[in-house]
Amino acid sequence: MNEKKLFKQLKNGYEITTYYKLSDQIRYTIHLSYDGSKYKIHSYNFDGDDVTIEEYYKDEKIREFKEFSDLIVLLDSEFPNVKID
Repeated sequence: MNEKKLFKQLKNGYEITTYYKLSDQIRYTIHLSYDGSKYKIHSYNFDGDDVTIEEYYKDEKIREFKEFSDLIVLLDSEFPNVKID
């Protein structure tokens, strides 16, 4: 993960979506954004075939951080070696 590139993209208003494969059957979707005052990470494991059914969203979490470094610590701990372009 190129932290400098990620920082610039978020600061410039880009929203980033990436995926993390925990196992053959568990794949997380990760959305990253910055709203001008805080960094946000929204992650979940989608286990179904209909996006309108809430029960298919497993382990959904939304977290916010004031500091970019805190976002990086969380990414490294929960999604080791995640690829973010």
